[in-house]
Amino acid sequence: LVMLEEVKAQGDVAEALEVEEGYALQHAVRLRSIEKEPFSYLNTYVPADLMGNITRADMESTPLLKLLAQQGIEVASARQTITAVGADAQIAQALDLSIGAPVLRISRVIKDVNLVPVQYIIAYYRPDRFEYEMQLTSFDGGFANFSGEKSS
Repeated sequence: LVMLEEVKAQGDVAEALEVEEGYALQHAVRLRSIEKEPFSYLNTYVPADLMGNITRADMESTPLLKLLAQQGIEVASARQTITAVGADAQIAQALDLSIGAPVLRISRVIKDVNLVPVQYIIAYYRPDRFEYEMQLTSFDGGFANFSGEKSS
């Protein structure tokens, strides 16, 4: 856990969490490592009123979704987007990369059983230490129902 602070929802974060601008959020920054080598850099936003009695020590030792479950929040779904971007100075330093080096950017909105967003995460992964695998199932001889690909 690199940083933990309360912030006010703005822009894309407010939109992702479906809250008004200025809404109180908890913002956590984590750096994950594998065998003492940086692997991912995570920015997590959660509505502050969902955090209950969760402490910094809890955040340092327990996955956030488990902590939310302990608060009675039942996670039901998530939507995520994966793209490649160039590392900015902060991400490059944290992941031990050059500025502009390619990283995978994964943004994910997690919703509870009432379809209310409970977490928004923007994660950056070193592509040499991360692999994403999907299994697709054919429907009617194709993937007509697969909506995971999007071009821009």
